[in-house]
Amino acid sequence: MPIQRIKHNFKDYNYVAEFDLQTQEFDFRISYPDSKERPPFLFKYYGLNDNNINAVTSNYLFSAHPDQLNDKYDCSGDLIDYSNLRKEFFIQTLVTVAKKYTTKELNEIWGSEYKWVLLKNISEFERTRLFMKFGIISFSSKENDTLLWSYYAQNSGFALKLNTDLLPKTFIGPFFINYSAELSKIVYTEDNPPMCIHYQTNVKENVWKHEDEWRYITYNPYGHYHPDFGKSDINSRKSFYNKNSIAEIILGYNFFNIKEITRLKDFDLITLKPSNGKGINRKKLKRRLLSYIVNNKIPCSQIIRKTQEYELFNMPITIEKISCNKFKIISNLQPPELIIMPNT
Repeated sequence: MPIQRIKHNFKDYNYVAEFDLQTQEFDFRISYPDSKERPPFLFKYYGLNDNNINAVTSNYLFSAHPDQLNDKYDCSGDLIDYSNLRKEFFIQTLVTVAKKYTTKELNEIWGSEYKWVLLKNISEFERTRLFMKFGIISFSSKENDTLLWSYYAQNSGFALKLNTDLLPKTFIGPFFINYSAELSKIVYTEDNPPMCIHYQTNVKENVWKHEDEWRYITYNPYGHYHPDFGKSDINSRKSFYNKNSIAEIILGYNFFNIKEITRLKDFDLITLKPSNGKGINRKKLKRRLLSYIVNNKIPCSQIIRKTQEYELFNMPITIEKISCNKFKIISNLQPPELIIMPNT
């Protein structure tokens, strides 16, 4: 089968999908109305938990299934119009493959007022099927946005600053999100599922516009992962990258709590000694991340805040490991009075 090329336009975003279904090769592109260029760096915000620390220290980005995204209209099946499909497609999909109906049952529903149920089922099935192989990695071009630090890192997590030129060429994108006040459907045909994927992953509601999101698409032809159907194939969603892609790791404003900090004249002493009770695992996670930064000589900073305006600020720091439980944090910038240090 020769390479197929499909185009679609929405709000002056010109989408192109080129694909060969036999070789399972895909090439997605977008032409933007304002000649938008890919940022040299993108930022990934993380909360402090086991999965996120494992991802960073093992150098992979998790390719999410849409059901794992916090916006319920993100990659929604409501963006796809299935109403023009032949009844034979519904029989093949919902009877033969999904085994949700018998042919008799489907025929009865097809000619009734409840045909919308078949449209809903085909939408859910196609979304599940396609995104078992396709995944999403979301970034922002914003480095120290107050809302992003609050939403995704709870201010106690961290962020990666990644060099986009050094990320794997197997990642498709990144594509800037097409923010829209309207939910506009693309017509599904039996020949255009790749374009539907491309479009579905790029259109979001206007309320998310402040995030300045850029998104990569990943594809694994052997993947069969779905978060509701068990995690046996979860490793297929791990998209590995070279650690040299990390330009910087940024610690959140509340990454350290006040009990862990001893303010000394020239540095802060951070003590993350294990103890019984609350916070044991969080201390362990912090030790792992700090040790990873030190061992790999990764540039680091911490978020601090200004007092004269609503603005966060990145303070460059140097981390030295004194023992397995103690770290020295040295500020590479003497903060003037208008800056407030964390936990002071």
